[in-house]
Amino acid sequence: MKKILSSLVLSFVTGAAFGQGGLLLIDSPPQDHATVSYGATLFGFPREPGAQTLSYLPIPAFEWMDPSGAFFSTDIGLGWNFSSRKDLQIGVRLYIDPPRSHQQIGKVSGLPKIPWRIERTVFANWSPVEFAQLQSSFRTGLGPNEDGTLAEMGTSFGAPMSPSILLGGTIGITWANGPWRQSFFGVNSAAAASSGLSAFQAGAGWQDFQTSVGLEWKMAPQYRLDARLDQWRLLGAAAASPIAQSRWQRGFVLSIWRDLD
Repeated sequence: MKKILSSLVLSFVTGAAFGQGGLLLIDSPPQDHATVSYGATLFGFPREPGAQTLSYLPIPAFEWMDPSGAFFSTDIGLGWNFSSRKDLQIGVRLYIDPPRSHQQIGKVSGLPKIPWRIERTVFANWSPVEFAQLQSSFRTGLGPNEDGTLAEMGTSFGAPMSPSILLGGTIGITWANGPWRQSFFGVNSAAAASSGLSAFQAGAGWQDFQTSVGLEWKMAPQYRLDARLDQWRLLGAAAASPIAQSRWQRGFVLSIWRDLD
């Protein structure tokens, strides 16, 4: 189960802004020396929360993990796992969330721009059995005023299909506070006047229900392919928002990795 769970759940720079979720899963710290992996990743994600169309982002991929529990990765950010136990992960991390420009707002004009933000996350995961893990995360620092907060709970499970292929899945649910929901799904008076939509107040509540299915293929001793498909259903005020073009959101991740000795 060393890599399958971490390949199932995405905590990339897309983060909350693209609805991919913040359930953070990492391997246990290496025993003797730091490990390094590199490769390339292609992300597909909604152009904005509630959008029907996808944006695509290819990036170089990198991951470093230290026996102390420190880690840096293009997938999961910069942070520290304080637990050395294989069945328990407790820690913190920082990640950069992307901005929202006027061009990304789509059919609704007059919404405020959202700048680059440093997301702060506290996470805790526990594996009660070998091929399953309970997950949780609490993220803050989101939204234009950095007062947005998301709390997420879920579980991941996986099992080997062959000596070289691992298959797994994830389910989860997200709660969002009022400032975050209003930033991404609310329609203020300025936006209502310029877009013709009715004003809409998106208060705190359950944001979405998420499902993912993932595959890891060990192509060679040092090379592996990770693939994942994501789908989530907007809930409550997010689903009812006039900004939302679709209550069903989709995304994917495709990565090729080389593990260094």
